[in-house]
Amino acid sequence: MGQAGEADMRKFTDIPTPDFPLNVEKYRRLRDEIETAADRFDYLGTTDGYNVSCALTDVRVRLDEAWQLILRIEQHENGR
Repeated sequence: MGQAGEADMRKFTDIPTPDFPLNVEKYRRLRDEIETAADRFDYLGTTDGYNVSCALTDVRVRLDEAWQLILRIEQHENGR
């Protein structure tokens, strides 16, 4: 995990989009891939497949939460 210090002073909004660790393009791609994998495991029709699908759905929810946090941070930095 990150350390507190000078690196923490850099604003998200100062980072060029292509260099941002999770930009909208990456977020959408990851979200789609996770959702597709979850659907495919569910489609197997087995208990194990269902359990994996549920776990992947939880991952997608956490990804969505992280994305919303990024958006809130950027809005705060922009004074909105």
